[in-house]
Amino acid sequence: MKHYILIVMALLLCASTYAQEEKKPVIISEVPQYMIAHGIRLDFDKKLNKKNQWFVGGIQIFLDENELQENGYYNTSQFYKTMIGYGIQGYHKYLFGNDPVTQGPYLAYGGTFQNYFFKYPTKGWNSYKENDLEYITQEQYLMRQTIYKFGAELLFGFQFHVFQNIITDVYLGCGLRYSLYQYPDRKRFNENMLHFGYTGIMPVTGVRIGLVL
Repeated sequence: MKHYILIVMALLLCASTYAQEEKKPVIISEVPQYMIAHGIRLDFDKKLNKKNQWFVGGIQIFLDENELQENGYYNTSQFYKTMIGYGIQGYHKYLFGNDPVTQGPYLAYGGTFQNYFFKYPTKGWNSYKENDLEYITQEQYLMRQTIYKFGAELLFGFQFHVFQNIITDVYLGCGLRYSLYQYPDRKRFNENMLHFGYTGIMPVTGVRIGLVL
């Protein structure tokens, strides 16, 4: 959690400095539901020269670690020892309403990329000799997997001011995900659309809480 706070503070400082140099409004948003997947996501909305059109860029960071069990039994293929990941996304957003405007309904479309690095436990057989006898035992060891996840999204949303400089954004849409594995014979984390290695069509919904600079 300390790492998340430091990263967020650094990014907010950079964005605030940039916004002070720009005359067009800039919105910095945090997407709280990403904490469910042990991540943070920060979006940066920048108004374009064209009427009511915005570019939305964002970054994602994921970090999690779990304790291994003494008996080495894991009842799910989704279990991992460590997970580190990052992601980027970019959207073109059209905000309906008068110009200039920072609230109202909008349509957005764009793409996303995520890269995850896993270490997960598995079991294998190991042989050794003792007193001229050969023994075979089952041992636990860590395997590695890397997932490259590509996506496209079409979103409909509505953003509104909660306070003068605080915006809440609620959105709903559909997305497409396609995951590639560094080791295809070890596919994991892909049982449903909420998992890291999912491939297919999925609904996309969420809330963003933003600061207008």
